[in-house]
Amino acid sequence: MALAYITYLKQVKQGLCCSRAEQKHLLTALEEEILDTFPDADHASLAQIEEQFGPPVLMAQELLQVLPDDAAANTAKKRMRKMCLMFSLGLLAVVLIAGGIIYREHIKAENTPPDVIILTQPPEIIVVTPKPPVSELPPASFPPEE
Repeated sequence: MALAYITYLKQVKQGLCCSRAEQKHLLTALEEEILDTFPDADHASLAQIEEQFGPPVLMAQELLQVLPDDAAANTAKKRMRKMCLMFSLGLLAVVLIAGGIIYREHIKAENTPPDVIILTQPPEIIVVTPKPPVSELPPASFPPEE
């Protein structure tokens, strides 16, 4: 079971919107204050700590007031940029994977022979000669009558 003051520090950390270095600095100072206030902090309950220092959310807000005003804004901008970058990289990965799958299926479809193969033969060449004029035709020969 975690010590009550460590649980309190973790809850305060969740409410802090600042860089990790600033979080560490603020939480170390708060931990020292808790240990100074409660000499036997290992046995102090979470309710006792909250009674002395207030709810973790309010304590986080008080600690953030110690920081310069632009620190929280800069941290929020950095987090937003990081989230946008991660979203873009994730979207790029999805597009590349989908493109690879589509390309693979397209190549697979081109290389797979169809189920029915139609054999074709070259067409026969038919030579068509024009009819000669009637004047050039040989005289008609009829078989003799008997």
